[in-house]
Amino acid sequence: PELDTPHIRFMVQARQRQDPRERIRLYTEALASVGGLDLRLSSPLAHYERAMAYFEVHDVRSAFDDLTADLSLYPGHPEGLYHRALAACMLERWDVAIRDSTEVLKLAPDFPLAYVARGQAWAELGDHAAALKDLDRAVAAGPENLWTRLARGGEHWLGGRAEEAVADFAGAVRLSTGVALGHGG
Repeated sequence: PELDTPHIRFMVQARQRQDPRERIRLYTEALASVGGLDLRLSSPLAHYERAMAYFEVHDVRSAFDDLTADLSLYPGHPEGLYHRALAACMLERWDVAIRDSTEVLKLAPDFPLAYVARGQAWAELGDHAAALKDLDRAVAAGPENLWTRLARGGEHWLGGRAEEAVADFAGAVRLSTGVALGHGG
């Protein structure tokens, strides 16, 4: 009974929807219905889930803002930090991408895509040695992850290391074939 609040009802309805715009609307209503309730866990979840829906509709600025709200309520949320780092890369906010990726890696040192996000930020800032170091770590942490191979291959290619780039791209093709067939990646 005490969990039967408009906030919780909107949250449940939003999770059941396929359409991201409908999820955004319902998470917005859930957040508006919080009022004086102490929902320290539920409110960050609403911000995080709404951010994921914003990504689906390519509204990266709104996703970034919701992830910032999520992290203000739930500092140290690894998925929130990673996704805000990803949004920061898309928004060319390299300092935030590096900071958030670094925080994720303190919490989860084997999170390959956090290395990818930080590596991309280093590359954009012109520190290709740091970028390659992070992308090597990404592949080591996620050798069967398609994105780690593509990111490192791209950095090798841009750095004029064609042989290394081709090896990573070939690995990505191998992994993408497995993904298409439902065998991992």
